[in-house]
Amino acid sequence: MERNADQVGHHSDDVLLPLLPFSHQYGLSMVLIAWLRRCSLVVAPYRRLDRSLLLAGISGSTVIDATPASYRSMLNIVHRNPKLRSCLDSVRMFCVGAAPLDSNLVDRYVAEFNLPLLDSYGSTELGNISFATLNNPVACGKAMEGIRLRVTDDDGREVAPGEAGEIEVDTPDAMEGHLSEDGALVPLPGGWQSTGDLGHLDQHGNLTVLGRKFAVHRMGYTLYPELIERKAAAVGCSVRVVALEDERLDARLVFVVEDEQKRDPSYWWGRLTEALPQFERPNRVLVVGEFPLNRNGKPDKQQMAQLARADAEP
Repeated sequence: MERNADQVGHHSDDVLLPLLPFSHQYGLSMVLIAWLRRCSLVVAPYRRLDRSLLLAGISGSTVIDATPASYRSMLNIVHRNPKLRSCLDSVRMFCVGAAPLDSNLVDRYVAEFNLPLLDSYGSTELGNISFATLNNPVACGKAMEGIRLRVTDDDGREVAPGEAGEIEVDTPDAMEGHLSEDGALVPLPGGWQSTGDLGHLDQHGNLTVLGRKFAVHRMGYTLYPELIERKAAAVGCSVRVVALEDERLDARLVFVVEDEQKRDPSYWWGRLTEALPQFERPNRVLVVGEFPLNRNGKPDKQQMAQLARADAEP
C-alpha cells in the first residue's frame, strides 16, 4: 500500500471518496491508504451516486475511486442535474479499476472535467499491480516498484511490445496460497503467475488490459468477446458480448448494448456492422437502459447471459 500511494501520489491533504464496497480488494486498499497517509476518508453510499456526489461537495473530496460503470452513471447524473457538477470541483484525480475501461468514457471525462480517468490493474490474489498517474495517464500505467510484468503467447513465449497475449505477473505481494477443504494451506508457487487476463505492454512498459482470456470459436476464427467489446467502444457503443454455444452451429454472439435512450436494436446493428468484420458481428442485439451490476459494481455478465438466453428462446 505504501508503494501504491507513492506511485499514485496520495498525500495527507487528500480527501478520499471510494465509491466501492470495502469487502472488495480495491475498496479495502483505499481504506488502508487513508490510514497510512493519514488523510481523510469519506464513507459514501456507492449505490446512491446522487447522494455520493453531494458528499463529495460537502467534504471537498480530492480523489475519487470507482468502477467504469459508476463513472458512466455519475456523468449521466451530472448532465441531468447540472447543479451537482460543482460538487466535483475539488477533485484532482478520478481513479478507476475493477473492470476494463473504454476509451470513449475517458474522452468524455477529459471533455467534461479536463481530467483523465486514471486506470489501474490488480487482483485479490496478486494485490495491486499497476497504475496510471497524472504524470503518466496511459492505459493502466506502469507496474509498481518491485513488480514485474510480461505478456506471453499460448506457448508461454514473451511477445513483443504492442502484441496481445496473456498477462503474467511476478510480485512479492501475491497471497501465500489457497485453503483446502480441511483448512490446510496449499502454497502458491512462486515466480511468474498466470492471470487469465488478456493485454499488451507498450515500449515504455505501460500496460493495457483487454479483458479475460475467454475464447469462442466462430466461422473458423478464434474470437475473444472482450476484444470485440473494445472495438465497439471505439465507435461509441457500450456493449457486452454474450457467446451462446450451439451444438449444431458456431457460437452465436448476442450483443447487450447499454443505451440510456433505448434506441432500436437496428440502430446499433448498423453501427456495429460498420465497425466489425463479418465473423465478429452480432447474431442478435439487445438494448438495455443500463447494464445490470453485481454487488461489486461490475457489469453482471451472468444476468446478461440470462437475458440473452431468454431472448433466444422461441
